[in-house]
Amino acid sequence: MDICQKIANGNTADAFHALSEGYGFIMSLQFTNDGNGTPYFSNSEVNAFLTSMDNFWTVENSTLESIRDEIKAKFGI
Repeated sequence: MDICQKIANGNTADAFHALSEGYGFIMSLQFTNDGNGTPYFSNSEVNAFLTSMDNFWTVENSTLESIRDEIKAKFGI
């Protein structure tokens, strides 16, 4: 998941493609639920994730890893 390295190496197309897919995935999290109608993530939680990665040129791997870890924790994986 070293997006910053891809950008540093000039491979911005691959980096931005991966970030765009991740952005869409994160956006969809607000529509997931536990089967009883309780969402795993609220709209405000999702928006906080998206805000923290809103500039693909400057987002840090540590930010992406933190988001990943929070998602994994919510789903117990």
